[in-house]
Amino acid sequence: MEFAQGLSTDVPWESVLARIITWHHEIPLRTGPCDERDAVDICVAALEALRLDNLQYNLGVGGYEVRRRGDSLRIRQRWNPALEAADMFLEDAATPSELPKITPIEERWVRNRPGTSRDLPPTHVLHAATRRAKTAVDAYRHALPEGNLPDSFKLDEGLTVGDAAAVLSALMGFALLCESAAHMRKRTETTLATIRKFRLLEMIADLLPNVRPIQSTPSSNGSPLLLGDLAVCHH
Repeated sequence: MEFAQGLSTDVPWESVLARIITWHHEIPLRTGPCDERDAVDICVAALEALRLDNLQYNLGVGGYEVRRRGDSLRIRQRWNPALEAADMFLEDAATPSELPKITPIEERWVRNRPGTSRDLPPTHVLHAATRRAKTAVDAYRHALPEGNLPDSFKLDEGLTVGDAAAVLSALMGFALLCESAAHMRKRTETTLATIRKFRLLEMIADLLPNVRPIQSTPSSNGSPLLLGDLAVCHH
């Protein structure tokens, strides 16, 4: 829809989608299909709400000072811009200078993929995407100014940093492949791919034969490595 309507904003569309999903759960008015005009109106409303959300959050943490002058409101920044500048420098220092681009295997699959297809990519394509994501994950880890933990460092339930990086790479590779398809085919619905838990576990097992799942209790911290009652990863 974004490509077809020629819409362009300074807000990531993922943030707009997240706002719509939040509305749907907090204010469940109705469900069912909607036409394109209604979808555009909903997205515009979510975009406007996001700008207010940003203002509301910063007011809550003391980032702005609001004063009323007659019939108008005056908003003034209160935070120290030096901290923002320092954060920008730190972010730049922690961002790798070179990240891998889409591989020929992935690009070939995207270009030859039928527009109406809902099938998962074949294993060799997912392997290429996982390797690309692993290179990116390692690059980000080694770019951290404070250094990074070794792969052998144990986290919990037998999970190591190396295990976590491997599973994260598989998940990121799948997501990056969907994102690449959206940009190359000009169809953003590919970024909304869903996959059932058991199929996701099967996919990770195929991509990472040296990593096996271990039984674990559900985590309260929302870790992406915990899928229901399974914690993925243990050599």
